[in-house]
Amino acid sequence: MNLKDKVVYHVVLLLPEDIVQLSIDLNKQLIIPEGKEQFYLDLEKRPPHITLGIGAVNQKLIDNINDEVGRLTKKYEGIKLTFNSIEGKNMKSAVIGVTEKLQQFHQDVMSIVNKYKDKDILQEYFVDGVAEDELVIYTNKFDPEFINKEYFPHITLGLGEVSSLMDIDFPIIFSPTFLAVGQMGNHGGFLKEFKRFKL
Repeated sequence: MNLKDKVVYHVVLLLPEDIVQLSIDLNKQLIIPEGKEQFYLDLEKRPPHITLGIGAVNQKLIDNINDEVGRLTKKYEGIKLTFNSIEGKNMKSAVIGVTEKLQQFHQDVMSIVNKYKDKDILQEYFVDGVAEDELVIYTNKFDPEFINKEYFPHITLGLGEVSSLMDIDFPIIFSPTFLAVGQMGNHGGFLKEFKRFKL
């Protein structure tokens, strides 16, 4: 089988307008370390998101997986999430509180992805075949490391240090707008969307 027949299937929660804008603003204000190159969040090209599931799958199976994932929306319609803090040494993330319902959502998604996924994720499976080594390692660990109690839901904000000018009144409670599926790109970006389902 040709390597190009496979993709890193990426299941995410897309965010309401206010959380999207806050994430983009935070990304722009990060103080980038010398010698590092920032990636910039963008509503259309690199939307802020929360990852629920990852797996390498054959492109021919995507429609089948999409159908199964999409059926989860009825179970999780109106789910509430909490943006609790900003954390991370180099890569900053908006940390989302793990509730029993969010944990179960993640496990339901991974149960579907696991039925179809290939054993290993390779660099070639990302959008344009581009992914840093750390991302390839992270995605290959995602299932065994996070499927149970170590799931770490977050919104990746970018590289750098948080500006002292940022003043956010935590916690922020919100509901995601869509469950979406696509192909993962570099820095874990949701770069190529296949389909979305309203929550």
